[in-house]
Amino acid sequence: MHRLVRRALVVVAVLGAGRGAGAQTVGLADDARAGIISAGAFVGLEFDNPDNAMVLGGDGRIKFGASNLEVNPRFTYRPFDGGSMQQIDINFLTNYRLNNPGRFRPYSGLGVAVHRISVDGSGSANDVGLNLVSGVRMAMRPGAAYEPFLQAQYTIMKEPANSFTLVVGTSFSFR
Repeated sequence: MHRLVRRALVVVAVLGAGRGAGAQTVGLADDARAGIISAGAFVGLEFDNPDNAMVLGGDGRIKFGASNLEVNPRFTYRPFDGGSMQQIDINFLTNYRLNNPGRFRPYSGLGVAVHRISVDGSGSANDVGLNLVSGVRMAMRPGAAYEPFLQAQYTIMKEPANSFTLVVGTSFSFR
């Protein structure tokens, strides 16, 4: 499991270590226009689960007006022996405005999670929870159609136990 995390971090570092950005870097991370910005896929780990910790999923980014607020719809899937977990999130993210941002664009936010555990032969259980989200996007060259990201999410639920996930992925532009 630790080897997978190290490999994922190396991939993020390699993707983010491209050529130096020019003085006018405008890409997905800096897109201020309202509307659907991107959709992407991710892979990661759920750390509170020692067995079958790998998660897969997809997410999107939708910007509203000239504000710094984005909506981040997200779907997460984790298979395990005899069943699976699915989670649908609606996160509200705020991008940090840095004086000298370089390649990294941090963000954080809150959201709502609908969590479902399905066990073969035993049925399923649903729960609603609260997400605490933090992450960073790596701005690529201007006009790039993709953007790597790293995101941590802690989901607080009544049942089942709370979960902490760390994912690495790439968003692809709709513009």
